[in-house]
Amino acid sequence: MGVRFDAVVCGTATDLGVFQSDHFDAVLLMGPLYHLKSAEHRVTAVQEALRTARSRSLLFSAHLTRYSVVRYAAKVRPDQLAQTPTFIDSILTNGTGEAKDGFLRTCYCADPTEIRPFMEMCGLNTVEMVGCEGVVAEVEERLNQLPEVEFARWVALNYRLGRKTELLTASSRILHVGQKMT
Repeated sequence: MGVRFDAVVCGTATDLGVFQSDHFDAVLLMGPLYHLKSAEHRVTAVQEALRTARSRSLLFSAHLTRYSVVRYAAKVRPDQLAQTPTFIDSILTNGTGEAKDGFLRTCYCADPTEIRPFMEMCGLNTVEMVGCEGVVAEVEERLNQLPEVEFARWVALNYRLGRKTELLTASSRILHVGQKMT
């Protein structure tokens, strides 16, 4: 396919100084934005990614949603609500929460309605937003066991539904596809 990796570089999303400006045809931010609790650090990460991208390049960014925490807690940690009653309210209110056991201590969870304005404020034109897991988030175990043809039908349906703005909140992560303006 013509893709090759010249090197592995260790660094941070907020300092991509090892890369030249206007260097990449596309940039992936697949995790940093939901592991940076500070709005200032999230802005810096997007600005650094844009600096390294060529004019009109695409930037793909993943965003963890606030509502995914509720679904995950209900499925895996149902006692969370009783043990730390303010935790989920904190996530829903400001996107961050503190828990004694470290659960999501280092995460920022975005309100799906803030992603597009945030990325556009950082200098991107929104091309598309897609719910990565879509409506089957946290309930996909049985789907993964289906025969290939049936599984493909579910994937197609989930992808179609994941592109509907009104269903973005059903997904655990949202992929924002933006184009650098200059």
